[in-house]
Amino acid sequence: MGGGTGDPPPEGPAPAEPPAPPALPTEVDAPIQDIKDTFGDFIPQDRLDGLSADRVRVLSSQEFDQAYRAARGRGADPRGVMGFYDATTGQIRIRAGKARLGLTALHEQMHAASNGGEFNWLVFDSHDNIVPRVGQKLKEAFTDHFTNQIARNHALDNSDTLYNADGRVAVAEDIESLVGENVVRQAYFGDGAEPVEDMIRAVDERCGEGTWGRVRQLCENGDFAGARAVLRPHLGAGAAPAAP
Repeated sequence: MGGGTGDPPPEGPAPAEPPAPPALPTEVDAPIQDIKDTFGDFIPQDRLDGLSADRVRVLSSQEFDQAYRAARGRGADPRGVMGFYDATTGQIRIRAGKARLGLTALHEQMHAASNGGEFNWLVFDSHDNIVPRVGQKLKEAFTDHFTNQIARNHALDNSDTLYNADGRVAVAEDIESLVGENVVRQAYFGDGAEPVEDMIRAVDERCGEGTWGRVRQLCENGDFAGARAVLRPHLGAGAAPAAP
């Protein structure tokens, strides 16, 4: 009786490797061309020319926390922050391990492309109190709203961010449905206070005087469901035109 095992079976094709997850060009190189292609008609040329992956740096958590406090003030709390855009230097900082296939850099590049301080511009109310016309909560809502649009083009899911999860992005979507993409894009990416005021006026004309102020304050208080409750009864009154 033979003790051999015979010839080994012929080798078959190697098992296929699982497909790589979809990603933006690199973890720090947000698709700047996508921003230009999608929103470039609304962004002033000098701001378009300034968009660059060279402004992005990934830092260790310790370095990131130090940079965040230096940019936002010593009392600023960096816990939970994945990235930030420093408008005074034009730099973007990403916490190591939080690049999220480039989505964090994309969100911050949106800030760099935006209407700067004007989108959060401040005015005095009738009692000489300084109030934001848009506010930090809605500013982040619109930033993630536009980030979502490009993420979807790359088959990426941005829904796990705080701003999507807590409902503020849904408020931005309702506002866009009420007044139209062009009005919202011009306010966010345009130049100066006028397009911001145009958006605010469009909301008030559609929903009643003072609606914007109520929605803004509810959002600043973190009551995004309440803000949507103010807006949604007016959504059935005819859809606003989409951007071409």
